[in-house]
Amino acid sequence: TPAWWWRRSSATPPSSAVECGNEGQTCTLPAGATATVWFGASSTWVSKTGVTGSVACNTASFGDPAAGVAKRCIYEVTSTGGGGGGSTPVSVPSIAAPLIAAGATARYELASTAGLTYSWNFGDGSADTAFSATAASTHTFAVPGIYGVTLTVRNASGSTANRTVLQAVRGPLGTGRAAGSSALALEARTNASARIWVANPDNDTIGVIDGVSNARVAEIPVGKSPRSVAIAGDGRVWVTNKDSATISIINPATLAVAQTINLRANSQPHGLVFAASGSAFVVLEATGQLLKLDPATGAAQAALAIGSHARHMAVTPNGATVLVSRFITPALPGESTAAVNQAGAGGEVLAVNAATLALTKTIKIQHSDKVDNEVQGAGIPNYLGAAAIAPDGNSAWVPSKQDNVGRGTLRNGQGLNFQNAVRAISSRIDMATLAEDYSRRVDHDNSSLGSAAVYHPTGAYLFVALETSRQVAVLDPVAGRELLKVDVGRAPQAVSVSADGLRLYVQNFMGRTVSVLDLNPLLNQGLLSVPVIATPSSVATEKLSAQVLLGKQHFYDARDTRLARDSYMSCASCHSDAGHDGRTWDFTGFGEGLRNTPALKGRAATGQGFVHWSANFDELQDFEGQIRNFAGGTGLMSDTQFNTGTRNTPLGDKKAGLSTDLDAMAAYLASLNTFDNSPARNADGTLTAAAAAGKTVFSNANCASCHGGLGFTNSNNSAG
Repeated sequence: TPAWWWRRSSATPPSSAVECGNEGQTCTLPAGATATVWFGASSTWVSKTGVTGSVACNTASFGDPAAGVAKRCIYEVTSTGGGGGGSTPVSVPSIAAPLIAAGATARYELASTAGLTYSWNFGDGSADTAFSATAASTHTFAVPGIYGVTLTVRNASGSTANRTVLQAVRGPLGTGRAAGSSALALEARTNASARIWVANPDNDTIGVIDGVSNARVAEIPVGKSPRSVAIAGDGRVWVTNKDSATISIINPATLAVAQTINLRANSQPHGLVFAASGSAFVVLEATGQLLKLDPATGAAQAALAIGSHARHMAVTPNGATVLVSRFITPALPGESTAAVNQAGAGGEVLAVNAATLALTKTIKIQHSDKVDNEVQGAGIPNYLGAAAIAPDGNSAWVPSKQDNVGRGTLRNGQGLNFQNAVRAISSRIDMATLAEDYSRRVDHDNSSLGSAAVYHPTGAYLFVALETSRQVAVLDPVAGRELLKVDVGRAPQAVSVSADGLRLYVQNFMGRTVSVLDLNPLLNQGLLSVPVIATPSSVATEKLSAQVLLGKQHFYDARDTRLARDSYMSCASCHSDAGHDGRTWDFTGFGEGLRNTPALKGRAATGQGFVHWSANFDELQDFEGQIRNFAGGTGLMSDTQFNTGTRNTPLGDKKAGLSTDLDAMAAYLASLNTFDNSPARNADGTLTAAAAAGKTVFSNANCASCHGGLGFTNSNNSAG
């Protein structure tokens, strides 16, 4: 396979492209040539087609695909005016390359032009065909995968031009269809258009979008903080409501809640899937349980204790196995000290027998020991999303982030930086052995969190949502390589593919939208192109105030260059859902020493005193310095404002009131003024007998003199 398929970009140049100038110079093409010109760096490119003569190699001509990075121009000739002597001008025809099955023959039906000859390279290791006057060709691909098929055209004078397309080759399809917990669900309807159901956690609603018009047709109130949506075998739509500890069951005909299932109080139901047997499975994050429910009544059929911080799950096509992803990876040995023991550590995916609800195996997603550089890094997998299980059931991919807790001035002598602290990854599981195939792990450059993934129904492609960079990565799941990235909306957290395989849907959590992408150019034309054709809103009226919404959008974002460099570090990279990531980081290089990640809910920004265990911020706007010095952003206030007086130091001159954006982030964090209710209470939410006795001891000992009020603290910015 050509080496260029390994590049990570949204407009990937082939290895045969010729360099023609650095940024700021002019790219001059050969006389009479028409070419595609790419502008960018090793990780990100944009392109212009049909270029003749010359083009300025700068952001004014192309836009800026990689802010802050030195870029260059390269080109590939697509046609020429001929080589003199009456030779026929060279022009490469378009190539249709629809997806085929392994063992089938691909047919490239092209019309020949007199005076031109044609040679094919099929990208599978077979020899190039000899130049022939016949343009059309056929080739049998024996093994599934994504192949770069290149046609080279030559005229009598020796002038050449070429064109490369993707040939997708799928493997055999299994019976049934895998399912994964998701904020998106697609509803197929008889004699009616399909519908897309999308959770709106901040609005406590489910949006319904028509699959033909791409318009929102309903927004249905459900419980508090809906997270997962799934279609039952009888067509009813089930929704987990995390903060209500309920499941809403919606009648698709009336578009209204027809039934509510009450779960244990404060149990925080999150992931929800239906197996081929019809049974529903739901993860209770706060109580650490996996429940199996009757699909008709919602009654619990069985329960399994799975431990803390489980959130997402998936079920195999045959319904035999449930994969439960532990969202937060347990602390590593020695992680609270200078010497972290990473040997044998890893993220966890629990394989559970769906029939007996017994744990089969805990699958380790291992610590990476790769050398830190611009395109890879070391770290422990964390924030594991739902596994995307292949249609044949033989493999699964788990999106996540990778936390480099072994890095730091104290721990290994290398300070944390914007690109080697948190990186987005996707990890492959071999379902036959229930073990990770580490050699195929994909490092998604220029992003810090893979939040969701889904297979194409044919199994030929895998789509991974990249939350911080506002993108979806398209992968070749056979080889374990990223082919391209596609821009979508803010904080994508769910992906789904239509039954016919021609549409990709993406929930943009902080955009309050769904991106609808056209897969036809990729599937049938073999083009590295997945255009967005519609972006309907899933919310009619926003519940959050404009200021709080803006602050939360910034909190989840790293694409804005003011917030981060190269789309890596967002606040939510370590504080998803305003929680924590279970990690202890080495901030010695920033003058703080070891620092574990605190949860933010209930703290009301500075409502409980200065920020961090080191109390180094007396206002939330002090994060301006961390945005600049750690995340690599240019900042949310001007350089002049930041460098006035002592404002560029923590605890220095006040920053509040100088930046609308910083103040919005502070407003969002200040809105987090309530803690989650305890799951340790009785099922009805009342105190247990032991807790009631403890409350009496607490009161008699006058513990409330320091630990009083709703926050159980007397800390504040004046008292410390």
